[in-house]
Amino acid sequence: MRRRDGNPADAALGEHNYPVTFKRDTIPKIMAEFEAADVLAGAVCKVRATGTDGVSVPATAVQSGKKITLPFTPAVRPWAKTVKFYTTRPNGKPFTLAWELSLDNGNTWTGIGKTMHTAYITLEATKTINWQETLYEIGCRNSNGKSTPDAVVDAVWGEFSGRKVSRVGAGPADPPRDPDGMIYWKPGGSYPAYLSNLLSGQVDATTGVNSAYGSCGTWAQFFHEVLMEQGINTAIEVRVIAPIPKDESADYTNAVKDYETQFLAGSGNHAQVFFPIRGGTPPDGTKKGDVLLIPASNNGANNGIFFVKNWGFGAKKFLDPNTTPQYSPLPEQKDSPAQGNKRPRAWFGDHQIVRYKNAGTENYYDPSYGGAPFKAPNLNTKWEDYSIQAYGAVFLIKLWDGTVWGSPKDILWFERLHTTGTSECEFNPPPP
Repeated sequence: MRRRDGNPADAALGEHNYPVTFKRDTIPKIMAEFEAADVLAGAVCKVRATGTDGVSVPATAVQSGKKITLPFTPAVRPWAKTVKFYTTRPNGKPFTLAWELSLDNGNTWTGIGKTMHTAYITLEATKTINWQETLYEIGCRNSNGKSTPDAVVDAVWGEFSGRKVSRVGAGPADPPRDPDGMIYWKPGGSYPAYLSNLLSGQVDATTGVNSAYGSCGTWAQFFHEVLMEQGINTAIEVRVIAPIPKDESADYTNAVKDYETQFLAGSGNHAQVFFPIRGGTPPDGTKKGDVLLIPASNNGANNGIFFVKNWGFGAKKFLDPNTTPQYSPLPEQKDSPAQGNKRPRAWFGDHQIVRYKNAGTENYYDPSYGGAPFKAPNLNTKWEDYSIQAYGAVFLIKLWDGTVWGSPKDILWFERLHTTGTSECEFNPPPP
């Protein structure tokens, strides 16, 4: 298992107290090595250790030299039948081994010190090769004492639902790295595309602060991988795709009217939609100040978007996502509480969530925004009613300056509000 940077915190001392992981109800094999005084060289000794929760090392004969080496030795009992969380971090409970040495075949014993370890005891054998310590730490800390998949999923989701998820400390005694929580959608719009980037973080060039932020896909993978570390493989990532605007069948007649009303009223100029993918050509005879609305591709398929709650939609139907303050003029974005961010970007062509199914349980989880899970039946509708306020589209706007068309500029269009009680998005894969 790797720490944040893959190195033991005390490597400079030549010691390696790595965090370790085992499956519950299995017998671990424990080895140890001690430096011996010269007087013990060549003597036949015995070593034993009393371990936390009864996971102890039996008295075992060892051959001493310059070092006393205990080979891998099965513990006297297995780990508990539940998830367990042992940590060397502040206020935590480490897995401790109190070591003893006998020089007379086990008749008398002398304490030779204690070793303390971070150990993550998982529900089942890990189902992923993404062995990042943060994934184990979140899973085992929240699920300590749990013994069923449903109980583990509920416990892990308790941290995500609170919208304050942190990476494990960089060293074995360090506190969490993100006291205010990791972030969904960094202010300014940039985000890493992979879970490894989210967990390693990004260093601010000005402040030197390392912060962790990611997109919906990254957060969905994050939650999914925490469950996979616990051996739970009945969860999948689900992509939610915004519907194609209904007005497209009329060649965006309403979008043209809305744009002219908002930006061109009284100017004598006009807007029109241009579909280059349909083989059209830019119209001739246009006047200076005329505008082309070009449907921009989202997800390689359409330009549909949904607006995540909450927005204050007014009379204006178009907005510029690149202005400051962002999303001005109206419609105006209001708070949309998410992971570490009260006002993330809130319009998308798609979104990533997680579906978990086990026996009679089937839920949607939205790791980016936290909150309560969405429970069957009618999963799609419940998620949309809670999350989506409206639908629209993205256009590229080109302005005719009398000679050439200007450079394209993104602009968003609000088409209609979401209809409560209906499912309008595409879910891929769909619920069974």
